[in-house]
Amino acid sequence: MSLLYSILKPIVRKVIKGSSLHQEESYEEFKRESYKVQARFRFSLPELRGFEFRDEQLDGFHIIVGRKASSHPSRAIVYFPGGGSRRWQLPSKSSMKNYISQTGAELWIPLYPLLPDYDLMDETEFTIRVH
Repeated sequence: MSLLYSILKPIVRKVIKGSSLHQEESYEEFKRESYKVQARFRFSLPELRGFEFRDEQLDGFHIIVGRKASSHPSRAIVYFPGGGSRRWQLPSKSSMKNYISQTGAELWIPLYPLLPDYDLMDETEFTIRVH
């Protein structure tokens, strides 16, 4: 454990514990809140000039696939969106553009199964199948 970590750990714990970031919830509350967050998500393909995006499906889940228009890359980057398995935090359009432009590869963004209907093993299996 580093000196900086040992100094900051108790401070961060105290700040988080007293803030709205630290909320304990029952499993039922977790499910209810997860469904609320997920209901706000609207699937749509990004629109960027000079780039093409398509929707692939695997086991009923979307995979956003993007590339430069009129290109046929032989490799791909798989971008796993964050969000704590409760929602998908997609990259910004400028980030998508940069990933594709700088690598010349296709960009695959799998919208993996989410909690509470699925668990980490479902996400892992889906991720392996996408890869």
